[in-house]
Amino acid sequence: MQVPGSMSRGSAISAQEIMKLGTLIRKDGKIIPISEAQPAKFDFGTGAVSCLPLSFGDLITAWHSTDIPMFVDATGAAFPEGDVLELPDGPGEDEKASNPAKVLAEVAVSDGFKSYDVMEILNGYSYTPLSAVEAVRQVLDGKFKPGFQTLVTVFGPDFSFTIPHTRLITVITKVEKELNNQNPPC
Repeated sequence: MQVPGSMSRGSAISAQEIMKLGTLIRKDGKIIPISEAQPAKFDFGTGAVSCLPLSFGDLITAWHSTDIPMFVDATGAAFPEGDVLELPDGPGEDEKASNPAKVLAEVAVSDGFKSYDVMEILNGYSYTPLSAVEAVRQVLDGKFKPGFQTLVTVFGPDFSFTIPHTRLITVITKVEKELNNQNPPC
């Protein structure tokens, strides 16, 4: 994930608390701590950036849907410095509008081929409430499954595209041998 722009006070406090747990990964279906977070490089469409493993809730939810590990762009002002209690409630409308988030999925397809998809979405502060409202709308329309579910297991892989300003901006398929010579993302 690449989430540009500033963090709200609440997001920064949550991130600080999660980071105190250290870096967690899922291995053989179990969540375990690792001693050193190993960054990986990902290209979201403007050149490779260093990303760190992500220990947010997606470590649990994304695995149920995709079994894909999560990384977050750690460049720029991704994590604020100083006293997070002094941060504003959140970014203003102009900053939110000029900082869409990007999600990259890397999937091994077959015989050494990997597919890379980059999806651009509204910033998280706008996307989250819109997706919550859309999920409720779909549940009220009768689309739901009992028990623990993720958005994709209930609403399907195209759910994100029901949210305004969501678009697939690139699809790249390369041979793994070529990727190994170009410092692959993971």
